Amino acid sequence: MSKYDPAKFEMLMSRYYALHDHESDYARDLLAKALTCAPPDIAAAMHNKMIELDLLPPVLFVDDAGNPMFTIQQVADKLGVPIKEVEQRMKEMVKEEPEQFAPVGNIHRLH
Repeated sequence: MSKYDPAKFEMLMSRYYALHDHESDYARDLLAKALTCAPPDIAAAMHNKMIELDLLPPVLFVDDAGNPMFTIQQVADKLGVPIKEVEQRMKEMVKEEPEQFAPVGNIHRLH
């Protein structure tokens, strides 16, 4: 799922750190995009920090590579926004970078 791209990661994180409002939708989108191109160790640290800050829903699904997968409903519930809004934002993100959001192999339910 993640493909390390140092230049893109640095550019996205620079934009994020330049923001005054780190709670905005735009800031969250930047972090989500940065996570998709972060070095593996930083991606893992970012993921763990997002869990610690309770920013992610519980991981109920993973792909064959063990990457966490979330349903639209889980994301909508976690963000407190309508499903339609999450669907629209995901469509935009997938349109920009489809390879970053494709699962590796099959998706499996945990427990």
